[in-house]
Amino acid sequence: MEVDSIRLPAPDERDWLELPVDALSVIFAKIGAIEILMGAGLVCHSWLEAAKVPDLWRSLDMTRHKVIFKKTIGVMCKMARVAVDRSAGKLESFWAQNFVTSDLLKYIGERTTSLKSIRLIACTRVPWKELVNLAAKSPLLEDLEHYYRSPEEEFFKHLGRKCPQLRCLRVNNDGFVYDDAKYDLMDQVIGDHDEDDDEEDELEYGPWDWPSNNNGVAFAIAESMHELRILQITNNTLTNAGVLAILDSCPHLEILDIAGCNNVSPNDQLRARWASLRHFNLSEGCRWSNFKELRVIDEDEGQEFRPEDELSDGLSKEFCCPSKDAEMEDGWDDVYWDDISLPSDDGRDPDLSNVDCDDVTQYTYLHDYYSL
Repeated sequence: MEVDSIRLPAPDERDWLELPVDALSVIFAKIGAIEILMGAGLVCHSWLEAAKVPDLWRSLDMTRHKVIFKKTIGVMCKMARVAVDRSAGKLESFWAQNFVTSDLLKYIGERTTSLKSIRLIACTRVPWKELVNLAAKSPLLEDLEHYYRSPEEEFFKHLGRKCPQLRCLRVNNDGFVYDDAKYDLMDQVIGDHDEDDDEEDELEYGPWDWPSNNNGVAFAIAESMHELRILQITNNTLTNAGVLAILDSCPHLEILDIAGCNNVSPNDQLRARWASLRHFNLSEGCRWSNFKELRVIDEDEGQEFRPEDELSDGLSKEFCCPSKDAEMEDGWDDVYWDDISLPSDDGRDPDLSNVDCDDVTQYTYLHDYYSL
């Protein structure tokens, strides 16, 4: 006896193009700014329009992504400018890794005054004066992190005077002191070639009140940053006197991380003062604690490492033996973020059947099509 097979009804196809804007916004918020700019927002006209909603760009996190290490500084800065423009002045949080320039900070400062959080990770081309200039234009700023470079004492003096409302300050450095004049010259010579014509008002720098000593940074913090709740300052020269000055002048302080500050010698007086804090850290080995407030983004975090790219001494071939071809690899596509006009209205969608998500020529084609 033969039994006829029963055909199950075909499942209804889901039309992802018909997703409501609210649902798309939730998805876009989870995948992050770089994924939106590099493809997710280019699927179709409706997705592109959803990707331009200003509320989606209140928080701009451009850290811990492989694209940061593959694109040139110029391309990353132009991507950041697109995101800043889409925020329509509502940008509240700007986190970036490895690529920020002075011009980009000026651009942000000209387009928003609502910043509450700034985190710059391994952004070696940013002089501290430009960071203070941006902070001074952000009256709501409460959270500031500057990782990799060791800012001068004057950075803390001016930051405290311009932003006494800071609640969280994190300055993590690698223990080396960098010359701002060197990086100023680098910006002038190689720059990202998209400087604005308008000159920025510079801060006025006058004579200093304090002699130069190991506790200069600590005294600068103690003088004006009385609202601090979290302070993370690593590999600094401060001593016991500097720690006591901070504790005396910052009555709201809850978390203090001074890992790598080897001039601090714990004694009964310091231990009694630390007891009132929610968390205190002096040991370099405890930096990766369970406190999210102390979570440090490493300068290479997000980068993809392949075994074939490593030499026996642990350094990458690209780092040790840079070639002209590698240097120019991304140069030709630096322009595809320039224009962010509305998409064309000819009603035709591009053929996406052969699009490779890792093919930058396809990204360029899509950006040209949508007049980005």
